[in-house]
Amino acid sequence: MKWISLSFILFAFGPVKAQDTTLVRTCLQGSAVQVPKDKSWTIEKAYITKNDGYNIAISLSNFDKIYTSESKLSLPYYCAEMELISGTSSIFYILTIREKNSETN
Repeated sequence: MKWISLSFILFAFGPVKAQDTTLVRTCLQGSAVQVPKDKSWTIEKAYITKNDGYNIAISLSNFDKIYTSESKLSLPYYCAEMELISGTSSIFYILTIREKNSETN
């Protein structure tokens, strides 16, 4: 019975401390986004689009591996994949971001 009670407590309250969330952000080329306080971001997928229904996957090498609390994520004004889109003005980035709570002691 103790084992079942302990398992329930770990299952029910474990995710509260280390909760993470997946976000989707759409941003204009050349813009910047700030990571919220006490959070960290990792970019999982990145696309560019001109809002015509087609998304083009871009390399994650354009971004840092992790963005820490209150750091700035600057989106490039240009990347090589933009050559696949006619016209390079008003191109949007679609980012899939994994957000985690920062460790605070």
